Amino acid sequence: MKNERKLKAVVIRHAERGKITPNELDPPLTDKGKKEAREFGKWIKKYMRELSIYYTPYLRTRMTAEEIAKAHGGVIEIREVSIPEWWKGNKEELCKVMQNYELAVKEWINGKLPAVSIKDYGTYILKLTLNLNDNSALFIAHDSTITALSYILNINNFVYNKPNYLEGIAFDEKGNGVSLILHSSSYKLVSVD
Repeated sequence: MKNERKLKAVVIRHAERGKITPNELDPPLTDKGKKEAREFGKWIKKYMRELSIYYTPYLRTRMTAEEIAKAHGGVIEIREVSIPEWWKGNKEELCKVMQNYELAVKEWINGKLPAVSIKDYGTYILKLTLNLNDNSALFIAHDSTITALSYILNINNFVYNKPNYLEGIAFDEKGNGVSLILHSSSYKLVSVD
């Protein structure tokens, strides 16, 4: 049976990477991460026959894009999206939000931090994903991106729990639905009510 559901845009966290250390701030994907990215590429093809892949300027996001593209087979382009292109605010503010992300989210949840920085970050990511002219777009980013989008969309799943590798948020082609992409032993789309 053919799947009739189509997705316009998907924002996911990169695949599993090696450990971040003082000597390795941008580690490559693990073998498991590469394998799971290829599995994701095969799975997402059910919902996105052709797509463009965008990734943040990190090795782990680029490698995730490349592995997904290998398995998908219908990728139109793969392109790095630089920070000025998808963040229209102050670059230093963005770096603070990303570097202190876990602390910022904890303080925000506990009412100690205004949500404006996280909200602004999520708003710009949301605008990027929904205003693309591509038929379908896959944006590979980080856990902070998914959490920021969850906040904007009032989805608590990823606000209170860090998304696993290759989990994220999907937007239906006709703009009439938002779903979560969850990953445990397999990938699944879960509609958000």
